[in-house]
Amino acid sequence: MAASIVGKYKLKSSENFDAFLKEIGVGLVTRKLANAASPSLEITVDGEYTSLKAVAPFKTQTTRFKLGEEFDEERMDGKKVKVSR
Repeated sequence: MAASIVGKYKLKSSENFDAFLKEIGVGLVTRKLANAASPSLEITVDGEYTSLKAVAPFKTQTTRFKLGEEFDEERMDGKKVKVSR
C-alpha cells in the first residue's frame, strides 16, 4: 500500500482547518500562519520505513516511521504527540 502513495503533493484547498487547529489547541498566531500556508508533502518509502516531508513557508519537517508502529512525533506547532500510522 505504501508504495502506491509515493510522490509529491501540493495542498489545493482545505475546509474547517482553523476550527480543527483550534480544537487541538493550536494558538491563534500559529493558526493564522498555518491557514495562510499552502504546504507540499513528499512521501517516500525506504524498505520498512515511510518518510513524510512537509514543506511550509515557515517550517520544513520530516517524519520517518514504520507503518503500524506507534512513535513519538513533534507536530509543526511544536507539540509532542504519540502517533500510529
